[in-house]
Amino acid sequence: MRAYIPDFSYKVVRIHDYTNEELRKHEDVMSLLLMFNRIQSPEDYSEFIRDSKEYLSKMLVDTPQELMDILLDVFWALLMKMNVPQEEAQELVENMGVKEVGYLFENAEKMDIQAERRNTKKAQERAEAAEKKVETAEKEKARMCSSLRNMMGRLAGLCKAEGLTKEETRNRLHDFYQVNESDLETYFEDVWNAATV
Repeated sequence: MRAYIPDFSYKVVRIHDYTNEELRKHEDVMSLLLMFNRIQSPEDYSEFIRDSKEYLSKMLVDTPQELMDILLDVFWALLMKMNVPQEEAQELVENMGVKEVGYLFENAEKMDIQAERRNTKKAQERAEAAEKKVETAEKEKARMCSSLRNMMGRLAGLCKAEGLTKEETRNRLHDFYQVNESDLETYFEDVWNAATV
């Protein structure tokens, strides 16, 4: 008779093969720990906070206090390692059920949420400043183009009064204002037609 040999093989689970939504369906502590472990960037953190509040309140109701303490320690450690503001971290942990928890993950790679927020704010400020500069430059260009057009119109009127032809006037405008051909072409027809004798 053959002795029964149990199958001890196991499968390695790659966390990032699953979304938080897929993990939340299990409603168990292991899934929650896997979700904590998926937090690798400020975007992951924001997604977790945004999408998991209802899940946490529902899932943690029946969790034994000993297990709850471990979960809260892990979550607190993660928040501290990411440099989440103390008040915000405290509020998140309190919402999960406890006010004071320890500090773990001392060897984890540091992620600084506050620095990320500062960097994002600085990048926004730089983008807004650049946008204002472009806007100011466009207004200045429009003002200068209008001024050039008016001056060309006055000179075209004087040329017509002297009896110069359209081509002679065009050449004189080009020489006098030292404008490039494309700028001259942009304005010349309108300036010539609007010029009064």
